[in-house]
Amino acid sequence: MTVTRYCWNATLDAAVDAAIAELLAEFPGSQVSVRELQDDRGVVAIAVTVGDGRLITAARTVDLVPVDWPWALADGVVGVLPRREFPTVDEFVAALTPVAAA
Repeated sequence: MTVTRYCWNATLDAAVDAAIAELLAEFPGSQVSVRELQDDRGVVAIAVTVGDGRLITAARTVDLVPVDWPWALADGVVGVLPRREFPTVDEFVAALTPVAAA
């Protein structure tokens, strides 16, 4: 899957495409979700997740500014996407559970 139109700028769109490709290589055929995450600074990251509907089986982020993630998203997470269109970083983190890398 590739971004069909530029949503942010060419550099960010390429980073989002790379995150999508990485997740789909691990989980072929999964549904992809791309969301902007906010904190008190505004939009700080773009979350790319795969799963089924709101269920998350894996996630990556494209950080626009430094974000203090409590664990490495690349190590694995599961959870349920927040319902809000633009969730906060705290809502996103609260919805995920880290999974030990094998």
